[in-house]
Amino acid sequence: MDGTFGFVYSGATGIGAGAFTVESGVLSGVDTGGGKYAGTVREDPRTGELIIEFSMFVPAGIFLVQGTSEQALPYTKGGLTLRTPPDYGDGRPLTVHVPPGDVVVMIKRVPDEFRHFAAPAGGLLSARFAFAAADQLIGVSTRTSMRRFCARPGRVSFDATGWVPPRPFAEMMFGSTPFDSK
Repeated sequence: MDGTFGFVYSGATGIGAGAFTVESGVLSGVDTGGGKYAGTVREDPRTGELIIEFSMFVPAGIFLVQGTSEQALPYTKGGLTLRTPPDYGDGRPLTVHVPPGDVVVMIKRVPDEFRHFAAPAGGLLSARFAFAAADQLIGVSTRTSMRRFCARPGRVSFDATGWVPPRPFAEMMFGSTPFDSK
């Protein structure tokens, strides 16, 4: 039950990643948006499931992935509960209700040397750790490349070509894209 864990999450309008530690049943963590988590983890003796009861601090100016607008003042959402298998789901999608909507979260144990990333006193979770956690959770690597336009020949034109319609032909919802696209 104790250890260091990475998590990725998605809602109706966004995604994020974070990390938390559990030590003697006490949960403490952060996410890439500056959110901070505090709570407890206990085992349900009847089912063997883990019951995570937590609160979530949301800084000013941050919107939630369920579709809320950003708020001018920081606030805390308390009384949140997530039930997981004994291994926290081991990267499988789980749903937790965080008003005003549901959030799909995937949690996976990471090496304990990453525990300092989960410390709320550290502030924002580093993007580097978030991508490493996402890579471990959903098994994809991200590679970014940048073209250097300074080295292009002067005669190359970047004029717009083609026809741009006034609105898209098909709408695409972010939540409809599966995590595992292998």
